Amino acid sequence: MDAFNHKPPIITGLSRAPVMSAAPAGSKPSPPRVPCSFRPFRIRFLRRLHERLLPCIPNAGGGGTGFRHHIYESVGDPQYQSPLPDRQIHLPSGKSKAFTLEDYRKLYQTYRSDPDLQRLHERHAVIAIWDDHEFANDTYFPAVAPDDSLESDPPRRLTANRVWFEHMPARVTFDETQSFDRSIRIYRSFTWGDLAEFVLTDQRLYRSAHPCGEKVLGERYLSTGCPRMNDPDQTMLGKDQKSWFLDRMTSATALWKIWANKVQFTPLKLFGQYLNLDAWDGYAGERRQLTKALKKAGIRNWIAITGDLHTFEANLIHEDYGNTSDEQTVGVELMVGSVTSSNLNEMVQQTIRGSISGSNPLPLSAIKQILADVYGPVSSLSEDIMDKAIRQLSDKIPGSNGLTAPHTVTP
Repeated sequence: MDAFNHKPPIITGLSRAPVMSAAPAGSKPSPPRVPCSFRPFRIRFLRRLHERLLPCIPNAGGGGTGFRHHIYESVGDPQYQSPLPDRQIHLPSGKSKAFTLEDYRKLYQTYRSDPDLQRLHERHAVIAIWDDHEFANDTYFPAVAPDDSLESDPPRRLTANRVWFEHMPARVTFDETQSFDRSIRIYRSFTWGDLAEFVLTDQRLYRSAHPCGEKVLGERYLSTGCPRMNDPDQTMLGKDQKSWFLDRMTSATALWKIWANKVQFTPLKLFGQYLNLDAWDGYAGERRQLTKALKKAGIRNWIAITGDLHTFEANLIHEDYGNTSDEQTVGVELMVGSVTSSNLNEMVQQTIRGSISGSNPLPLSAIKQILADVYGPVSSLSEDIMDKAIRQLSDKIPGSNGLTAPHTVTP
């Protein structure tokens, strides 16, 4: 069953593989058939395993704190294509990353055998979308896994699409006879009465390559930038999906317009460099197109919910980040942190101690460069040193982003 108790979607060209970790049938809420009359709405953040989950909890049954309908919105990365050593997952191919059908299935079946995750699916509706690790880190069109090769790998991408479809609760179709980018369409929307419209986008299958190159340090991460970033044709969504997204947002009549975004939408710089051009900073021209169109349309109550950085953030969305006051905000971005993946605090501790986890949100070279810029060479492993490094990093972020108040990033 999918998020709203519909039957499994049609699959073309193959049969669904047995989902070994399927949860027992539960009682999941269906969207209201009548308007919600703007009843109270609550948003929380939770990330389980590698899955970033946002429960959106409207009060559908009485006053007070009687919230009983939970919708968990998963904004990607329910598992990593590279098993973490401390989780003792051995892929059938014997490789360190998933490449085959059996590899990807092994990852999903292992992660989704988690009893708590099964109970979540049993008791609550889940709206699922993907990010990059369902296939490969920092992936982009046409099916490129830049950490592995700059050559396109359509068969591997098609396999990853198939296994995501087999294991995730989503009312979509999959056709293995089609090309990898036409085999499945996961961008879609849901309405919850007149209270909220959820708009989900795919920010991997159609996106352009990184604007300044594919090297990790200096091009994808901690980059000074390049003109390509501001080109509107440098796309995260692709032409067709962008048109669909703007149509859904501008035609939505619900009170809240909630966008399941995958990577940081608002700018994030450090020491005059862009922290991550795999995020929307690398697609700033298209970002401005979107915010300009939504501002012109008079869209109100727009919230972008975001994952990826394993960090809690709250940011204001502007059309022009250099010349716009807070009073001219277009929307708000809320980023969810992690439960079992490394956060900012842990990332700093690991780097200083020389014990790096594969679940860090940034590559090791970027982490080391950030620490060197913040603190210089580190010779002591005391907790005071690590706490000081974290505090100094936190203090640097506001100034790097033109903020006068304390920045809203927390570990």
